[in-house]
Amino acid sequence: MTERTEAPEILVVEDSPVEAELLRRALIRAGYAVSVAKNGEEGLQAARARRPALVMSDINMPLMDGYQLCRAIKYDEELWNVPLILLTALSEPEDIIGAINCGADAYIVKPYVEANLLERIRSLLTSPIRRKRTEERRENMVSYGGQRHAVAGGGEQILNLLLSLYENMLNQNRYLAATQTQLNLLNESLEDQVRGRTAELEQTNRALRILFACNVALVHARSEEELFQTVCRQIVEIGGYLLAWVEYPGAAEGDSPRVGAWFGDAAAWRCHAEMATTPEHADHCLAAIALRTRETRVCNNLHEMPECAFGLLREAGVAAILALPLLHNGEIHGVLITFASVADAFGAAEVELAEELAGDLAYGIVTLRIRAELDRHREHLEELVEQRTAQLAEARQRAEAANEAKSAFLANMSHEIRTPMNAIIGLTHLMKRAGATPEQIERLGKIDGAGHHLLSIINDILDLSKIEAGRLQLESTDFHLSAILDNVRSLVGEQARAK
Repeated sequence: MTERTEAPEILVVEDSPVEAELLRRALIRAGYAVSVAKNGEEGLQAARARRPALVMSDINMPLMDGYQLCRAIKYDEELWNVPLILLTALSEPEDIIGAINCGADAYIVKPYVEANLLERIRSLLTSPIRRKRTEERRENMVSYGGQRHAVAGGGEQILNLLLSLYENMLNQNRYLAATQTQLNLLNESLEDQVRGRTAELEQTNRALRILFACNVALVHARSEEELFQTVCRQIVEIGGYLLAWVEYPGAAEGDSPRVGAWFGDAAAWRCHAEMATTPEHADHCLAAIALRTRETRVCNNLHEMPECAFGLLREAGVAAILALPLLHNGEIHGVLITFASVADAFGAAEVELAEELAGDLAYGIVTLRIRAELDRHREHLEELVEQRTAQLAEARQRAEAANEAKSAFLANMSHEIRTPMNAIIGLTHLMKRAGATPEQIERLGKIDGAGHHLLSIINDILDLSKIEAGRLQLESTDFHLSAILDNVRSLVGEQARAK
């Protein structure tokens, strides 16, 4: 039966629980047994209680630091040949001289590469220490930083420590070089991202300026033609685009769209107008497709369009096309088309703002048409008011003429009737004075009363004409009620008795 080999035990002396645990896990993965001490004093006691195969220690620790622990182990009669690695963040020359003087076999600076650390451990475990530190200790004086330093150590110990330092520094240089390469790549990537983001922001700001200018035009425009001419000009001048124009849908299905307004490069416009007359171009024209589908159409690279008809546009300098349907409440009122001279001119944010502009233009079309319809109704209403005013003036003139004729008739009638009536009343009065019989006197009295009553009616008619003319004057006078009642009785008494 094969005997099972016991894993070498490594004593880790580290006051940081996190770093101790990370180191413990790395050593266990490599197949070592691991024990942990929190400081140098505890580590020395653990090493004397159970001899480890190797000790790994931090330097800065409470109670007993790594230098003191290393010196205690190297001068211990039982532990002098246990390899000891100082694992620390200290990397000054004074720290390294201190490691040599205390007898450390390796000096590794954090952060370390796990594979290199394990290789150094294997190297120390396979190269046993044969001479005590007291036997090979030699002291030499070295100068560094303007100061003299005493270095005491054996040749094998110093060589191992310097080799570990060299490996560590070489790995750190490689790590720094790799880090520098990554930083350079990240910097280049960041610069590309910044340039890309800057370009996107420029596009977005440009689209916002266009949107603002077009909304101002929307407020001040008096007609659709004025609105679209201003919008196309703002798109080209502010956005730096090649060409912009607006098309209306055909009057009937199947009819060709008609142009509302355009602004920009004349050569590109002539090229589009020439191609629009070809039947095969209509199947691929983004403007026609946007009108049919009522959806935004974007081509950011015209070279990707294999259709031969687009070759003429490319020759005219067109590299990208944006077609926006003008929709309001589900009804399409036209399409706004923009040509750009550079590829990828229409980013997602810019297209979104352009679609907002298209919605505003569609609303503007509806508003202007309602305004025009109201203007037509107002003009028609003014015509009706003028006609009605003329009719009323004519009716007033006719009424005034009729009133004048009535007044003349009444004046003439009163004159023609009053004269004989006065004669009747006068003759009746003379007959009563000429010696008539009582019966005749009574009858003549009735004739006289009826004459006066008829004369009062004539006077009342004249008063009505005076009222209409505004010349009636009221008069206050005394009267006898009994006489008025006798007068009424004489007028209507006969009719009353007959009934």
